[in-house]
Amino acid sequence: MVYSFLLVNYNMWGLVERCVREIGAKVGDAPHEILIADNSVDGRFRVPDGFDHPAVTVTRAPDSRGWVDALNRLLPRATGQYVVVMHPDVTLADGCLDALRAFLERHPKAGVVGPDLVYPDGRPNAIRLQFPRVGVEARRLANIACHIGLKRRPLRDELLWDRAGAATTETVMSVLMMFRRAALAQIGPVHPGLWTYHANDWLCGRARALGWTCHCVAGARATHWERHSPPELYSDAASSAYKRDPVPVSDRMCRDRATFLRACYPWHARAALATLATAENLLHLAAQFKPGRRGNRREAVRRYAATIRAAWA
Repeated sequence: MVYSFLLVNYNMWGLVERCVREIGAKVGDAPHEILIADNSVDGRFRVPDGFDHPAVTVTRAPDSRGWVDALNRLLPRATGQYVVVMHPDVTLADGCLDALRAFLERHPKAGVVGPDLVYPDGRPNAIRLQFPRVGVEARRLANIACHIGLKRRPLRDELLWDRAGAATTETVMSVLMMFRRAALAQIGPVHPGLWTYHANDWLCGRARALGWTCHCVAGARATHWERHSPPELYSDAASSAYKRDPVPVSDRMCRDRATFLRACYPWHARAALATLATAENLLHLAAQFKPGRRGNRREAVRRYAATIRAAWA
């Protein structure tokens, strides 16, 4: 088996079905398997009982226990030489898989690679190259304050991929990650304290600690639909609303970040990063009370307050 594709379905069978078709169209003659963990709680958008595809194997959970739990159920079942963890809202450009695989074949110490990601309108995804750093977060906080007050961002903060060529990175976006199976076998399951977010950081951190390297590959390209995904492919409007939400924070995301930091950072760095995250959310919270602010102010305040609490959980 050359490829194993790992997908998680949570009330989005329309997207998952499209992704399965997309994989079949792009994988060519390479032997492959598609492993789907179905965490759906809406029966209308679960993988149908009668769904029959020669490459697909489905495992079901009695309830939704998060993306990481579902991924951990799939990882031991993967038999491909190259294991592709991807979100269902991704479509592959011609040659994407071949380019990622070729990079791994040319670089025997490369453990995980990711592609160039763009939105359907052609705009590039911002792809970060590093784990959180105190200096970077401090500059980002200063930029947010300047933007709120002066509509300017005077400082360079997070290091993003310039796409000028392949880049050696500390992390790869979870949207699409191709692992060498030998590396993944050493890494083992994702930290069980994570729910959805920062699993890619944890996996890449483990890979690097074991002597593997991580890379973004310029010659590989995929489209990340994210907030542009057709809403009808979800169970209801609420399931996809977060993709278009003007308040891009959640206490779940913040708790996962804290779990990742506890697993990989010394206490003093964790405390500094939690302090900076709290200051950032306090700035956003204060901005909700600016005159002329639109949107559901009460809900925004509730969510920012929840993220502040979660940073210290």
